[in-house]
This record gives sequence, C-alpha cells and structure tokens, in this order.
Amino acid sequence: MVRIRRPVLRNLECAGALWQSGGAVLERAGGAARAWACPPGHVLVVLPDQRQAMEFVADCRELGQAAFLLSEPPLTPQGIGSLPLRLERGEILRSWALEEGGAGRLCAPELKSVVLAATPGALMTPCLLGTEELYVQRGGGSQRDRLMAWLERSGYQRADLVWSPGQFAVRGFILDVFDPGHAMPLRFEFLDDEVERIVPFHPSTQRSVPVQRGDQRRTEHLELDGIALHGLEAVRPAAPVELLPGDARVLLCDPQRTENQAHSFQWLWRELCVESIPSWDETFHVLAQYPHLRLTDAAEAADAELPLEGLPPFRGDAGAAVRLCHELRAQGCTISIHTANPRFLDLEAGPLAAAAGPGLELHEGGLSSGFIDRAAQRAFLSDRELSGITASQNWGAAEGMLSPGKGAVPLEWRDRLSPGQLVVHEDYGVGVFRGIEVVSHTGGAGAMPPVDALVLEFASGQRLLVPVLQSHKVTPPGGA
Repeated sequence: MVRIRRPVLRNLECAGALWQSGGAVLERAGGAARAWACPPGHVLVVLPDQRQAMEFVADCRELGQAAFLLSEPPLTPQGIGSLPLRLERGEILRSWALEEGGAGRLCAPELKSVVLAATPGALMTPCLLGTEELYVQRGGGSQRDRLMAWLERSGYQRADLVWSPGQFAVRGFILDVFDPGHAMPLRFEFLDDEVERIVPFHPSTQRSVPVQRGDQRRTEHLELDGIALHGLEAVRPAAPVELLPGDARVLLCDPQRTENQAHSFQWLWRELCVESIPSWDETFHVLAQYPHLRLTDAAEAADAELPLEGLPPFRGDAGAAVRLCHELRAQGCTISIHTANPRFLDLEAGPLAAAAGPGLELHEGGLSSGFIDRAAQRAFLSDRELSGITASQNWGAAEGMLSPGKGAVPLEWRDRLSPGQLVVHEDYGVGVFRGIEVVSHTGGAGAMPPVDALVLEFASGQRLLVPVLQSHKVTPPGGA
C-alpha cells in the first residue's frame, strides 16, 4: 500500500497555487481551529448551517479577529418577504466590505483577517442596499416631528415597542428606531427640538448598552455623537455574491455537507415562495472566480494539510488538564485557556492552579473547542475539554442578535420552538412551551448568576421552569 504524503502548510496563507485551483486542505481539529486558520484580508467562510456560522463568528471574536455574520432569512412567509431583513443583510455585506483588518489580541501582527461567515442559504437569497440616508447628530436641531415624518415616509412602521427591524416608537420626548442597517435599535432623546442623547439599546431588555471604562469597575452607557439612518423605500436589490470586495477569498468548509444543505434550503424556499433564487451551482460558479480553498476532514480528497490537532476531553479531570499543560509547555507551546467557569479562572486556588506559570494565558470567554497549532506552537483549551460542557458563547450584537449569557438556551431550541407548541417532558409528560425566562437565584452565600429556563405549562395550569442544563429532558417538535 502506497501512503500519499501531503505537504503540511504552516497556515492557509502558504497554500499558494491551491487558492487559484480551489484545492482541498485537510483540517482535522474543526471548531475554533478553523477560525484560527483564517488568512489575512477579507475572507468569506461558507459553513453548512447557521449554528456553525454563529459559532465561527464567536470563535473569531474570541481570538481577536473582526467577524460578521450573514444570516439566512427565516423560512416563513414573514421572514422570506421581510424588506427590513433584506436591508439588514445588505448592510452587513457592505460593512464587511468596508472593514479594514486589524491585528487581534491573540493574533500575530501579520494576520489581519476580516471574516464574513455565511451559509449557502444566506448566499443564495436576495438582499437590499439602501440608497437614502438621514444623518442625525447630537446637539443638532432635528425636530422630532420632522424625524417621525421621515421615518414614516421611508417605510418604517410605528409600534408601541421597538423590537424588530423597521419599527419606530414615540414616548414623549424619546424616539426609538430599529434601523436594519445597524446592530441594535437606537434611542433618541430630545430636549425641545434638539437631540440631547443617542444611545443603542437591547431590544430584549429595552435597556441601554453598558460599556466598561478605565479600570473596568465603572460602567457607563454607550452614547453616540451622530449616526446615519437608512431609508427602507429607496433601496436596490442585489445578490450577496455580487457584493464581495475585489480582494475577497473564499473558504468552503465541509464541501459535501454544505452542498447538501444548499439543495435542501433551495427546495424549502421553492415550496414556500414563488420568487426564484439562484441554484447553489450558479452561486458557487461566482464564488469560484475568487481565490478559494476547500477545508475538509476527508484525507483522501486533500491536496495539503494543516498542522492543527484537536484535544481530548478531560470531563472535569483537572489533573489531566494540568499534565497536558506541562507537556505542552515542555514542547515549547504557549497555552491559552478560554473559560467562563469561575473555578478555572482562579489560578491561585482553583483546580488549574498547578498549571500556572510562564507561557500560560488565561482569558475569560468561550471557544467552541480547543486545539493545538504545532507550527505556531500555540495551544488553546476551552470549557469543552475542561468540563465537557461548552459554555454559551457571546454571539454579539454586530448582527443584531441577542447575546446569551451563561446558561443560555441552545441555538437549536430558539430555532425550533415557538410559544404555544407542544413538547414532552420525560418526567411530567405533555406540556405547552410558553417561552424563555431568566431565572435569578438570590439570597445567602449560595447565590448564583441568572440562567435561562424553558417555561412549560401543563393541563392543570401548573408551570415548570426547566434550566438549560436539564433541556435534554424535553423533546421538542420533531424529536430530540
């Protein structure tokens, strides 16, 4: 048997002619290793599904890379036909194309990636670009009534509460607007006819966005000096693949599964909508005109490979984690531990205290998985290896998404469940899903941070709060 020897690339920038031929590169670690491997410049990363795309963006940000997410439109009549959502997607593409790379806190200065993560469905469906803007400046004389009239004329819908793109609400001298071109809704506070404050706020809590100043112990609210609002009527349609910058490169992850997902998405779209969209073959034909690579875990299809390795799970065995840290340090590796677990963050008295020393960095945050880069002599450990539980990642507000905190409900639950649907709890039987609530534990030394819980209601009218760590007991529609 002849064993094929593939060249081992230091990183994807060294792939050379493979970028032009669309070659395949073997990458075994998966997860956060793919974000680490992104080359400099504008990189479009195509992943099979929305969950992986969101995790990829979170991993990029945790590793210090600039990252954007191009979401799929929800496959519902409202989602497919929503003009604000199409404008939001177009503005994300435009923002990504205009973004300049910058070295992240964990990345070498020469590695300046600006990543856009997308699924096949996100790339095949249309978007809109706004052609009309109104700039509102703090201290400027933008009359509230005049601004309201512009919003109505530009296609915004008046509502009692702003929570969805394309809405605005008025309460006295406060005007809330959710511009699809921005990450979060905006609150304009007026003093007579003058704009006194402009602040972004979370649609879920209706509270202003907090920011840390100086020594990180003083919290303030983010205020803007001015911002441009985008009209919803003066727009032009565009295909996402037509908006890629000229210097873009394309990474296609798990090509076979991505293609299968593309065909499934197109079939569902045709079942729900009379508007036609390009096929995946047509979309990929455009992408293939850019330098592109395929990342695969199929060794037989690879032209080269990356020196990235996955890590074994320790499942709470801190001693095994400490021993691995000592072994990696002896091999000359710098170790970065990314954890949201307070116990692991304590390097003085916590279970990882014995691993403390030169060459070990501790970061409060989350990665989808850990890995080793043998070429760069860097190792990354995550909660997935340390405890067997992947901490909820902060997907951020750059795409207008809610940022789940610790113990947040998994993404697939948010996608598959809606209030009023029937579910089965393995201990209590059939119930109705009523939504998600934040449960706070107060009092005493055992106080715990708030966690998300599924709210179930049963025939007797009794309610049950199911913490996310027990969500495996609940079967959503269509099975577990």
